[in-house]
Amino acid sequence: GRAECVHRWSELVVGDRRETIAWLGAKRVIALAAIGNPDAFVRQIEQANAVVCGQLVRRDHHSWSESDAAELGRLVASQSSVDAIVTTEKDWMKLRAIDWSTLPCPIVRPRVDVRFIRGEAELRERLLAAARRRPLIASR
Repeated sequence: GRAECVHRWSELVVGDRRETIAWLGAKRVIALAAIGNPDAFVRQIEQANAVVCGQLVRRDHHSWSESDAAELGRLVASQSSVDAIVTTEKDWMKLRAIDWSTLPCPIVRPRVDVRFIRGEAELRERLLAAARRRPLIASR
């Protein structure tokens, strides 16, 4: 059998505080992502009732740089108003090294919960069996 999971946004991190997903409702946002399926990410933002007024999308595993930050600044300035930049936790790990203090809006990232639909017990057993077969620390 196969293990199947669903993931859903559980909450948002806005600066140093937590907010519900409803915080995005009716806000004008720019989607910022370097992931394998950015369209799905944009759809999730729209499902939270935000208006995606711009996107800055890069290839998966992109290393964000100051030139990307400048492009984002231009994108924000080109809009009549932007309430937030929405990015992924994965991207935020790379973005946080850049100084974003000049942005007129917060960078927001959703927290994701993963829940098994089926196969959790079987997957757990397989992982434990594989771990038992092979020592975790190589002996010398």
